Amino acid sequence: SGVIMASILKVNTIQDATNSNTALSISSTGEIEQTQMTIAMFAPSDNDSVSSGTITMGSSSHVAWTSMHNDSDFPFKQVGSPPTFDSNGIFTFPSTGLYEIHHVVGWYSTSDNAYAGTSIEISQNSGGAYSASWHYSQLENYGATGYASANAFMLTNVTDASTFRARFRLDHASSINVRNKYYSRTIFKKIAPVQT
Repeated sequence: SGVIMASILKVNTIQDATNSNTALSISSTGEIEQTQMTIAMFAPSDNDSVSSGTITMGSSSHVAWTSMHNDSDFPFKQVGSPPTFDSNGIFTFPSTGLYEIHHVVGWYSTSDNAYAGTSIEISQNSGGAYSASWHYSQLENYGATGYASANAFMLTNVTDASTFRARFRLDHASSINVRNKYYSRTIFKKIAPVQT
């Protein structure tokens, strides 16, 4: 009969052989940290009353984005390097890779809205043009304040972090109130290396 031998490989860090980039770190409790991973969450900094039409979230016509990292009301800490955003509400990706984006927006209004929508939009040319995925709901007030939300989801293959951008827009039939971090949040999660 054969003899089965077992081996234990003990390492703290795994790097690629060419450039010595760290791919994995192993903690003293055995948990694996993927150093190229990104998980980050953002939200509108406050409730905001917006008029009808289309506006970009986080721009001068809307409240600013805020990071949910270490937020006092949510037990969340980002993983890795987060996307960054500018005063126009435009996000830049921290690295190439396949990203999963979840986006939810909550609204309330005393007016009916035949449509209340939000988009996830990706640009491959530094914001020169965007491809949009829109998601809608309706908001009916039934004689009082009405509430609604829309959920959006997208996978995007970021092949060049220096030129890919993301933005999120709102589209309403009439004036409406966009809700804050308790009801509206956007999550970026890098789930794989860039797909070629």
